[in-house]
Amino acid sequence: MQSKDRQLPIDIGSVSIGIDKGKFLRLRWTIGGKQEALSYGSYTQEHLDAAITTAHILNRDLVCDNYDWSKAKYQPPWKKVAPIRNNTVISQPKEITLLEIWEQYQNDTGDRIQNATKKTHWKTIDKALSTVSKPALLISNPALFFTEWKVFHSVGTIKSCYIVLNAAINHFVDLGKLSENTHKKVAKRMLPQSKNTKGQTRNAYSFNELTIILEAFKSNRYSKKKDRFGHACYAPLVEFRMLTGCRPEEAFALTWDDIKHGKNGRVDIVFNKAFTYGELKNETKIGVTRIFPCNSQLLTLLDSIPKNHPAIFFVPRIALD
Repeated sequence: MQSKDRQLPIDIGSVSIGIDKGKFLRLRWTIGGKQEALSYGSYTQEHLDAAITTAHILNRDLVCDNYDWSKAKYQPPWKKVAPIRNNTVISQPKEITLLEIWEQYQNDTGDRIQNATKKTHWKTIDKALSTVSKPALLISNPALFFTEWKVFHSVGTIKSCYIVLNAAINHFVDLGKLSENTHKKVAKRMLPQSKNTKGQTRNAYSFNELTIILEAFKSNRYSKKKDRFGHACYAPLVEFRMLTGCRPEEAFALTWDDIKHGKNGRVDIVFNKAFTYGELKNETKIGVTRIFPCNSQLLTLLDSIPKNHPAIFFVPRIALD
């Protein structure tokens, strides 16, 4: 018989018997990267003997790849646990993977997600899930997933794409196939948060700064001799955005028909679409059509832009060669 005076913890292979809270016996072991534990009651000689006997059985099963994932086989003998019939060992349950979650989300939402999102965030997530290791794909290993993802993508890219992946995991939770989204908690810890900019404002360029920028474009100040063409061809686009404040994708989608000539010489520009990632969207980024009135400076600029295309306003220089 084992002596209660035997010093704890006791290590039997990869199984450890220790004391919890100074008076309770506990078996501890690790399997599949996850720490497991079982309580064996108060620290008495009877309970210690039972714990040592079970530790030997458990260690043997771990070594021989015969582990009972239900843990019924390793429960204290005084607990009422249904016996395992015919010594059948319950196999490891199949764990949900991020790949399974992502495929479900794509199938369920693909028809209502914009193509631009699919070409950017979806493509990046596809690459991440095909690059990380299999253990990192398990839903129980969020820290490993983010650690491996950060090897080949910047934190900025990950934070922007994770918004989509997080929606996919939440979708799986809503379907009742997952109890909670553990990745969200780990993401907050592993992805640096933006600094608090409360009370700070972004200063706009001054008039002199805008003039310097525009002149640099017009004069090809930073063009290289080996360049096929200088950046002066972008000066009208830069000046147009300075005067209107429109987004780049709105300027690229602009057509000559969007320049509206009204009564008394009034001219308005209609921003009602966007060209992004190779596709024309029949709405702006925020889904709102804007009517922008032209002043004399903007009218002068519009008159100076050659009509190189019957429809498109700003034609890429390379498309003209």
